Amino acid sequence: MDGLGCNEILKSSIIKGSPELRIDSEYYSRCYLQYDKIIRRNPGITIGEFAYVTDGIHTSIEFDENSHINLISAKSPKENYFDLSGNGYISCAQHYANPRTALKKGDIILSTVGTIGKCAVVDDTVLPANSDRHVAIIRVKERYNPYYVSTFLLSKYGRYQCNRFITGNVQPNLFLDKIRNIIVPCFSESFQEKVKQIVLYALNRRKDSQAVFHEAEQILKMELGMKDFLSTDITDFTKTFSSSFLESGRLDAEYYQPKYENFEKHIKVGDYVLAGDICSDICYGTVPTSPYTMDGSGVPYIKGMNIKNTFVDNLEDLDRITNTGSLPDKFYTKAGDIIISQMGTVADCGVISTKHENCLFGSFTIRLRLKNTAPFVPLFVGLYIQLLAKPYYFYRNIAHASVRQNTDLPTVQNLFIPKLDLKKQILIADKVQQFLNLRNVSNELFESAKSVVEVAIENGEDAALRKFEDIECLQHCSNLQIVERHGD
Repeated sequence: MDGLGCNEILKSSIIKGSPELRIDSEYYSRCYLQYDKIIRRNPGITIGEFAYVTDGIHTSIEFDENSHINLISAKSPKENYFDLSGNGYISCAQHYANPRTALKKGDIILSTVGTIGKCAVVDDTVLPANSDRHVAIIRVKERYNPYYVSTFLLSKYGRYQCNRFITGNVQPNLFLDKIRNIIVPCFSESFQEKVKQIVLYALNRRKDSQAVFHEAEQILKMELGMKDFLSTDITDFTKTFSSSFLESGRLDAEYYQPKYENFEKHIKVGDYVLAGDICSDICYGTVPTSPYTMDGSGVPYIKGMNIKNTFVDNLEDLDRITNTGSLPDKFYTKAGDIIISQMGTVADCGVISTKHENCLFGSFTIRLRLKNTAPFVPLFVGLYIQLLAKPYYFYRNIAHASVRQNTDLPTVQNLFIPKLDLKKQILIADKVQQFLNLRNVSNELFESAKSVVEVAIENGEDAALRKFEDIECLQHCSNLQIVERHGD
């Protein structure tokens, strides 16, 4: 019985605290009861009392790549910002036929299926937009600032309520009636405004980081002579049998799209190397040795979904596993390692920083470790893989016949990488590093906003307001980075 615990719950408390008469032990876990007690010390009301709550379109979405109207789904909202990369566009006809689900500035979008509980506030950069049924639309009517509400929902006191109300096993859901019952503490307008300003500042730093990343992309393309490279698909082209199947063993038309061959010829006109020649170790990752831990203990475990655009998710966002003592050293990361996704979003890429050393990388990822003698900068190689090798080399060579498209070790080993003057590599890498620094500042500010809200709930507004001084210092450091970038 060691480690086991129990809580005694009165029947009257069950009826009062759970309208649906929940009696499962998870609903009354010690952590939930503790958070519930803390949050109820503050005056507050339910979301349903101060906001209109609905969801997105219930019918099948009519996608239209020629439309300009964003389709917001459960994967779009993150931690107080939207990630619209890879999102689809809804047809104008369906958008205008569904005014209820059309988004407005100030709407809070909360994911209700899949990764439940992510949310962000709609602004002009998202609009025009509509939404599918896997998100909730929270439209604040009075008393509350949308940015404060979004930050609260992302804090541990909002998250526990979302997690507590989740129902279903095969596909967990957070239903609208449960969202309406989430209690939000009511703090002063000035406090809510301060939280909003932190979030807006973080969003601006995120926009700055994206601008720097775009600069890095443009420099890379220019240095490789690919600024005006045409990548459109051609619907009518001819290949002889001897120059197609007899050479490659492939019969699918996609493989022979001229853009892939043109890209390879373009890179190989200059000096290039193969990844297998400049890497001391290229290998698959490891399978989890235990279930993921829920208490933050164990070794961080990097999966394909945790990497993109040369960065790796924050350590606190990574799953963790235990029982790793028997794993060989080759499955642990070192600074400068390049991790690419092997399955699903093939060739999304992350470069390991010193903060992400000694993490494990998953079985559906592949690690490239450059030789110490190789005249290549990891961030340059990472950007080349993400920006150019992914759409032209890996997409051509992925295994389309399987249930999920994937790549393999031979394909990675035969990846051709252009030789570029080391000074130019460093210039590109410095831009990518600036992008990563600004992105980290943005993430820290988002976390600070949540921390301020949590302190206010636990110790009152006065205690929370003292934390704003630390945040202002972080903003000052961020401003120095922006000034430095503009002075490049």
